[in-house]
Amino acid sequence: MTEAKCMYRPDFALFDHIMKTNNLKNDARLFEFFDKKISKPDISKYRHRKKKMGSQHILVIHEKLGMPVAEIRDFLAKR
Repeated sequence: MTEAKCMYRPDFALFDHIMKTNNLKNDARLFEFFDKKISKPDISKYRHRKKKMGSQHILVIHEKLGMPVAEIRDFLAKR
């Protein structure tokens, strides 16, 4: 495995944290958990780093979980 593939992915960390703390088994359950406000394609794009998470989705996560926006941004800023 190359070093690029071993790289830490902050969006994985955020979604993995949310999935673990809310007992969600996959991205489809994550999609339903967020009341379909974050689309399945967007979840995939964030996971594969093809799209940067915007403020609207950060707000959806904040509203659903009560997680402080600063904490969400910390998960996303770790590279």
